[in-house]
Amino acid sequence: MNIAWIFPHQEKCGIAAYSRRYIDALKKAAAITCIDPAACISDLAATLSTINHCELVHIQYEPSYFINGRRDFFTDLCEKINIPIVVSLHEVYRSFPDVYPRETITGNGPIAFLRRKRFDRRHPLQTAYRRNASRSFNAHAVLIHHDFQRAIVIEQGCRTEVVSILPQPVPLFSGIQPPPPWNEGRPLHIAALGFINPHFDYNLLFATLERFAMAWRFTWIGGIRRVEDTPLLETIFARIQEKRWTGRFSVTGWLPDDEFRMRLNHADLVCAFFTARSSSSSLAAAFGSLRPVIATPIPLTEELAKSGVLHLLPSDPDRLAEGIGDLATQEDLRSPLIANVKAYCRDNSFDALSKRLLDLYHGILQTERGSSDCIFLNRRAAAFGRHCLPSAGLPSRPPAIAYPPINGTAGI
Repeated sequence: MNIAWIFPHQEKCGIAAYSRRYIDALKKAAAITCIDPAACISDLAATLSTINHCELVHIQYEPSYFINGRRDFFTDLCEKINIPIVVSLHEVYRSFPDVYPRETITGNGPIAFLRRKRFDRRHPLQTAYRRNASRSFNAHAVLIHHDFQRAIVIEQGCRTEVVSILPQPVPLFSGIQPPPPWNEGRPLHIAALGFINPHFDYNLLFATLERFAMAWRFTWIGGIRRVEDTPLLETIFARIQEKRWTGRFSVTGWLPDDEFRMRLNHADLVCAFFTARSSSSSLAAAFGSLRPVIATPIPLTEELAKSGVLHLLPSDPDRLAEGIGDLATQEDLRSPLIANVKAYCRDNSFDALSKRLLDLYHGILQTERGSSDCIFLNRRAAAFGRHCLPSAGLPSRPPAIAYPPINGTAGI
């Protein structure tokens, strides 16, 4: 089996790291051709030739990867691919964070029409996402990480039968042991992981740290990825200076994998005070390192909490300070949580999920080989709301093609 994988090849990118780990697992059973989405813009014809020499293409979708100026190359790409397409979505929102919700523009008159057109011009990424979602991303299968995302993508236009859940994979770190219970002979070491961006509640973090009775130190393992987040980082450093925490609150900046794991292995627990997050490779890394996680409620963490893999508390600094202390010191709270995390890691490792992904690939290819012509036409026509018209030599088939499910169980 020869699979084309389209993903960004840059180093400081969560989707790139995710893709590289998946490809390492998939290479044990399939040949993988790696393609950077930038090639779809710089040389679409050559990229299409490479893709169409494979049997199936798996696209890691993020709108910015395929937009140049105001042109969305994703549409151009998919319309010219003549092999089955699988699309993985990493960011799924009803309303995009930090963007005025388009659905609040009401009415059908000329003013409402102009307001929507202005929105679409000002927000090309969101516009491209909505348009491609309404066409089911031209895909045989659309993969999401979490059950709460299913209703969202279907509301946005994806056909129910092409949507499947393949959970966020967990990187397994060899030789990792859960942290020992905290004792008063050392500071409690709290960590947060990943890129610093506006979708973490830093005010809540600072307020929670202020309320600790025990000695503590805090490490943000990561840094900024986008230059536009520099003012946020500067604000965090100013707050650290203001509170005179320079000796116990640090930000590492981006780290290579080995140093990232080493820093994480020194933490007692991880806090995830997200304000918006669709999926999270930083949470997966915390699980893979067997660090206890304390989180505040958003749909992502609420769903994970049902599996018992994190400790969920309201966004209240007093409750969080108390909860972190309990999680650090009470073995009857820590032990079942760590046991659940170990089971979750076993079921959702890159190796385990790559086998489920290969089953999906095989199912699509087997169905395609059985009736390739009309399935391809119907997939393309269904994306635009049309049925494949019967023609000489082609049997008539419905546009909805059901492939073997990979969900296993609903949710996580």
